[in-house]
Amino acid sequence: MKNLMQGLQTEIENLTTLVSELKTISSAEVPDIDRIISDIEGTLLQLKQEEARVLSILESTSIAFWDWNIPTGETVFNERWADIIGYSLEEISPVTIETWMQHAHPKDFEQSKALMEAHWRGETDYYIHESRVRHKQGHWVWVLDTGKVVEWDNQGNPLRMVGTHVDISSQKLTQLELRDAKLEAEQAIEALSEQAMQLQSEVARRRDIQEKLDHMAQYDSLTNLPNRSLLFHQGDKVLASARRYGHNVAIMFIDLDGFEGSAKNTYQHLSDSVLVEMSLRLIDVIREVDTVSRVGDEEFVILLSHWQQRSDLETIANRILTAINKPIESLQPDQTLNANIGIAVYPDDAGYFKDLLTLADKALSNCKNGAQQFCFSS
Repeated sequence: MKNLMQGLQTEIENLTTLVSELKTISSAEVPDIDRIISDIEGTLLQLKQEEARVLSILESTSIAFWDWNIPTGETVFNERWADIIGYSLEEISPVTIETWMQHAHPKDFEQSKALMEAHWRGETDYYIHESRVRHKQGHWVWVLDTGKVVEWDNQGNPLRMVGTHVDISSQKLTQLELRDAKLEAEQAIEALSEQAMQLQSEVARRRDIQEKLDHMAQYDSLTNLPNRSLLFHQGDKVLASARRYGHNVAIMFIDLDGFEGSAKNTYQHLSDSVLVEMSLRLIDVIREVDTVSRVGDEEFVILLSHWQQRSDLETIANRILTAINKPIESLQPDQTLNANIGIAVYPDDAGYFKDLLTLADKALSNCKNGAQQFCFSS
């Protein structure tokens, strides 16, 4: 009885631990978690009630007894033995080993026989087997059948064996309930795991979408250069640093303004491949600390920090124009791209980025009107 109750208590403790673990999962993650926990707690309550009931039964019920004369088959059963299967001892008298065999479940008989013979051969100290016997009302009763040979003949053959029957139907029912509860819990955990994986996948998918949207909001889709929005953000940061540490800052507003050669005086919309090529050339001629951005169809802005003299800016402007004017493989050999550059500087021209950008744009217009390739705001 002690071992039985310990096993039942262990199963109850395992389910209690499972409920505690499931309660750490929020309903936001798994909408059905409250129902799952409630169902398992209901099963747990039933098992606790069954535990109390089994204990009461085991403590108040007498043990069934049998005494078997193996050579003759004569068997003695007590009243409790008959009561387990719904009879009085008088109803099933006279009794022999055949009485037991007539009531035993056919599927249990072969295993019972094998265990019995193993005991007879001295391989086990006791015969122990859980088996089913048919009740008078037709259902099957589970019994724990235990026995031991108490008499042997001179050749070592068993003569007499005694044993007990204990009704373990309630325990078996509890085991089935525990098995079902464990199965439900395992299925619940598996479902939760699958839902958790789906949630993780969905979170990752949404994060990836958000990152792409954030990138699209700040970068040009064709050249992957910073767009006007990101340019203003970076420009404000650069100027804030310049005001604090006394650096010089310059903005170069570049407009790709058509072709020289066979396309001279003929403006045409630049192809995507040409624009990408121009963005790569602009990146090549500036420092890593400077920024190239695309702010229009054929318009680029370069943000320069830490320059020393006006002549430095003139050198950079000429390098930019030289890079832009180089032949392009996708065009005719004598076709080269033309450009104009407007330049505004901090702190001489303005103190805020948006004002510098406006002044650089005006300087660009002055260049076009005056047929110059680059012009300063002042």
